[in-house]
Amino acid sequence: MKPYIICVDDQSEVLNALYNDLDKFKTLFEIECCGSVDEALELANSLDDNGQHLALVISDHRMPDKTGLTLLVSLQKDSRFKGVKKIMLTGQANHQDTILAINDAKIDAYIPKPWTEAVITAEVSKALTNFLFDQGLYEDKYLKLCNQATVLERLHG
Repeated sequence: MKPYIICVDDQSEVLNALYNDLDKFKTLFEIECCGSVDEALELANSLDDNGQHLALVISDHRMPDKTGLTLLVSLQKDSRFKGVKKIMLTGQANHQDTILAINDAKIDAYIPKPWTEAVITAEVSKALTNFLFDQGLYEDKYLKLCNQATVLERLHG
């Protein structure tokens, strides 16, 4: 049973780019894309109901109905998802949004748009490595995908 990564953005071209940039993680993680906060929350609830591990949510901030910040704070406040790692993508965030993302959503990374594949994969690798260790799921099969500095820190920290 593979842990899940959920990507959330209201623009399909952004979701496609993100999905493609995460290609190297697809062997050991399921990647699902959602076009809205409500769709992502529904998927997270479904995964939890089915006993699946939700490892990471990568969400755009600015979306038409509800913001990514709303999603990430909701996940943080729900005890079922406390261990989920969170990355916020944004091209438009004010100072207050940034503070709330850090303090209330406890995000693991904040990545400006446009991102590069190297930046997104490095941050995802760090977040997933911490998730695996936090959940006691770390196995050798994950070694090639994990952030080596984070692995060393967690093993010898």
